[in-house]
Order: sequence, then C-alpha cells, then structure tokens
Amino acid sequence: MPGASLWIIPPPDSHFSKIIQSLITTTIPTSHFPHTETHTFIPHVTITSDIPLNRLPLSKAPQSATVNDEPDFQAWLGNLHLDMASTDEDEESIAVALERLEAGDAFTKKLTIKCEKSASLLSLAASCRAQAVDLFTAAPTAARGWATEQYLPHMSLMYASLPTPEVREQIEAIQQDVHNASRHLSTDDQGVVATGGSLVLVDTSKPISQWQIVAERELPQLRWMSPWAKSGFDD
Repeated sequence: MPGASLWIIPPPDSHFSKIIQSLITTTIPTSHFPHTETHTFIPHVTITSDIPLNRLPLSKAPQSATVNDEPDFQAWLGNLHLDMASTDEDEESIAVALERLEAGDAFTKKLTIKCEKSASLLSLAASCRAQAVDLFTAAPTAARGWATEQYLPHMSLMYASLPTPEVREQIEAIQQDVHNASRHLSTDDQGVVATGGSLVLVDTSKPISQWQIVAERELPQLRWMSPWAKSGFDD
C-alpha cells in the first residue's frame, strides 16, 4: 500500500478491542481458513490512505531545515484540524457504528465489518483527507465529495488472497463466532461498547509485518457501537 494511512483505533485495553484482536489473530484464521496465509494487525477503521509521508511538514522551519531532516509526524498529527460537525444526536461524539460482515474483493477488504456512514465519521474523514491527501493532489473541497461518494468505512477482520465466494461461504459461521465472542460485551442503551481511542498515523508503505504507528493522537470523542450485544447478527 503506497504512503501512509490514518486509522482510528479503539482503546487497546477495552473488552471490545480484545475481542476483535482475538478474532483477527486466532479465531478466524484457525477455525475457518487454516490453510491460508493471513496477517495480524490491530483493530482499526481506516480514515484515509495514500498519504505521502515525505511531503509532510519538517520538524524545523524551512529556512533552517537540512536535507537530513525528517517530517515531524507527531506535530503534524497534533495540528490537524479535525472537523467533527455532526447531525448526530450527540454532537460531542464521533459515531463508529459497526453493522454487518461482508466479503470483499480487495486483499485488505477480504473480510470486513461494514460501518455506518455517520455524519460525524464522514466529517472526520473529509477533514483528514483534505489535509493529508488532497492538499497535495487535488482541491481541498474535493474531500467532501470523496467522503460522501467513495469513502466506505469498515473494520477489517482478515487480509488474505482468497476467492471472494470462498470467504462468503464462511460468513454465516464467522458471524456466529463473532456473536459468541461478544455475548458478554457490555453496552449502554445506544449500543456503545467502547468509548475513546486514538487517531493514528501508520506507515503502510512497507510489508504488513513492518507496519508501525509513527504518531498518535487521543480521541476521547470516539463512540464505538456494535449490534453484537443486542444479538443483532441473529436478525
């Protein structure tokens, strides 16, 4: 994957995050695709990708920068303007609502949980896209159209080179595993299973085993919602 990516991640120590990590690392590859090469990665929802790391601001002022200076990723991430304008009921939150399992054609979308395109999540994605990608490649105003028309928020559960129909055949069984793993997941009346988390900048230009977070910014506004505790997958 060229460049870097911005992800939102749930609190690593939350029950929700641990359940997703176990599904990614153990349950799905072992129980459903034991003869397929899969990959381990942390639970996340991609906000935008293809970010040119070498074009982000340097850690020093331009007049004092040298050829060996590197971009200050943490300062850049901390200075991003995050638009969280929302028509959601809770205007102080960023709603990340998981919906259903899907099998996709792309390697990194081979098995995902689709997320609702909430107003707050779209606003966050558009503002990040405008500053991280479109600033270099397109008019910043293009980001809103991209978020509305092209952005498909999801949480990946598996990266693999498999025929999509083969994955789709396993959806029902995997769905049951997800429900079983989540039956004791606590939730409030709105279906919130975790609060908070971070926006992270990840260098995804290298092989997956070498992906690493290069900057992190806490986002207490994140509200992770799931149908699992409500037996939503039984519908």
